[in-house]
Amino acid sequence: VLVIAAALCCLAGAKSTPGASRLPFEAASVRPDTSGYNGVSGGCRGTDTKPGGENRDIPLGRCVITGGRLSHLIGIAWQLNSMAMLHNSPDWVIGGDERFDIQAKAENPRATEAQLLQMLQHLLEDRFQLKWHREEQEEHGFALVIAKDGPKLEESKEGKVTSLGPFNKGNPTVTISPH
Repeated sequence: VLVIAAALCCLAGAKSTPGASRLPFEAASVRPDTSGYNGVSGGCRGTDTKPGGENRDIPLGRCVITGGRLSHLIGIAWQLNSMAMLHNSPDWVIGGDERFDIQAKAENPRATEAQLLQMLQHLLEDRFQLKWHREEQEEHGFALVIAKDGPKLEESKEGKVTSLGPFNKGNPTVTISPH
């Protein structure tokens, strides 16, 4: 869980002042999004980024994000699965109407995705004056465990796999045959 306390300060003219141990971007801009499009796209593409996906058009060693609320930018930078993982954040961080575009270029074009995400974290900390810390929190969940008498699974017959699921309401039984 990431706890964010933020204050938007001097966004347009803010300069990044990275610490000694920080990897800075060579160049970075954070600007209000003026497209009017109501969605976020983009991310960071490092040398180890998986091929394909939506980041395939981003040049290596760069972060390009368009139309992101601050919560989206935080989610990308800290790789949060859900905005529910942000606690104690001001309302404007999670649900604000302001959207931003980020264009950032690493000094080293061979930077990894992890390095780029760390640089993005520092950029957001500097430009939005973010203060954060991680907290461990217990959550309810389910565990799939093997019964005392061992697993009760049966091997599929003749190479066919049958799956029952709600994803196919018209035909709830789907049979998949290997090619």
